Formats: sequence, C-alpha cells, structure tokens
Amino acid sequence: MKKRFFLFGVPSLFTVFVILMVLSFASLAYLNVSQETKAMKRGNVVLTESYTLLYEGQMKLKELQKDLDSGMRIADWVKLHNLNYNRLEQRVKLEMNTLSLSLKLTIELEQGPEGIQLKVVENRLVNGIDQDYSQNGNPVFGG
Repeated sequence: MKKRFFLFGVPSLFTVFVILMVLSFASLAYLNVSQETKAMKRGNVVLTESYTLLYEGQMKLKELQKDLDSGMRIADWVKLHNLNYNRLEQRVKLEMNTLSLSLKLTIELEQGPEGIQLKVVENRLVNGIDQDYSQNGNPVFGG
C-alpha cells in the first residue's frame, strides 16, 4: 500500500471543527449576555424615570390643589400655572417631560362641598418614540 500525504487528517479536521463550534457558541453567549445587560439598564432607566415623573406629577397636583383651596379663581389659577384648560369638559391637561419619557395628565375639576377638587382622569406615560407605558390610562411598571 502506498501512503498518501494529507495536509489535514480527519482527526485534525474534527479538532478544528470542534474549536470553531466552541468559539462560535461562546461568542453567541457573550452577545446574548451583552444584550440582556443593555435591556436591564434600559429597563432600570425607564423605571426610575417613570417613578420620578409620577412623583413630580403628584407634587404638581398638590401644588395646584393648594392654590385652588386658597380661594383662587379658576381663570387666575389657569393663568398662573400656564395650564391647558377646557371649560366645556372642566378638564386640565398637563404634561411633564424627562429626557426620554413624558407624563401626560388629564385632570378633571369637580365641584364638591369643600370647593373644587382635582381628580386625575388619565395618567399616560409615553417615551420619545410614542411607545406607551400605560394600560387603560394607568402606568404599567416594568416595561
């Protein structure tokens, strides 16, 4: 029998194949972890900004209610706070923004025994590309 010379033998080809497969799976696993980390960071940013916006919205509502409780007329109150007021529906629209999120509040003015009370009708949290983080007008946390 005559010996043939092979540049790569079957065992060495198999070894190269196994090494390539291990490297490709390792790189895919690294990319997956990288994408998960980015998604976690993005989720944390959205969650933090949404809670910050909601807190600021609550503080703004308390400030608006305090001014109404002090006996201020609605026309002066709207002018003072530069609000978008609809007289027919007795509603005020208010928007607050951060870098990537905006909170859109619709507030209804209700005449009660103790004076005018503010009632939040819609509480909508939206990001810059109009992805809505709300469900039925209420924020949904966690994306």
